[in-house]
Amino acid sequence: MDGIGMCSRPRYYAGVVLTMQTQIAAHPETIRVLLCHQHPIFRSSLRSLLETAPKLRIVGEAANGREALILAEYCSPDIVVMDVKLVQPTGIAAARMIASKRANAGIIFVGVDSDMEYVSEAFKAGARGYVLADCAPTELVRAIEIVADGGRFLSAALPGGT
Repeated sequence: MDGIGMCSRPRYYAGVVLTMQTQIAAHPETIRVLLCHQHPIFRSSLRSLLETAPKLRIVGEAANGREALILAEYCSPDIVVMDVKLVQPTGIAAARMIASKRANAGIIFVGVDSDMEYVSEAFKAGARGYVLADCAPTELVRAIEIVADGGRFLSAALPGGT
């Protein structure tokens, strides 16, 4: 099986039904990613994009802030890619809670808002990256790799961007 185990079955955790496929790789350089976006088509697109990067493994998907909080604890991701417009709670509030409980998980916001005041709020909430939704796909992959290595990332289109 080349050091990869697959598990796909419904799980119940904190009252939420979790159906996910988890790949556990034997390679230490694998980056475990949790996707959090309220729109299924956007989550699916992110998954398709990120699955092409050999170092990345999607460990779960959340449709709202509550699911993001539960899955961040349950899946132990290295990176949480989160929609800034997430609801129940908001993306900013969910990021604060995830950062307080899982300080080693790098949070990267994906958003359309390029207002630096809003971007600053995202970083104050615990994010280590902010990527504009209209960026090149390679920019998101690069952001994930940089944040996973302990760095910070800001979309190139933003002032001071990486």
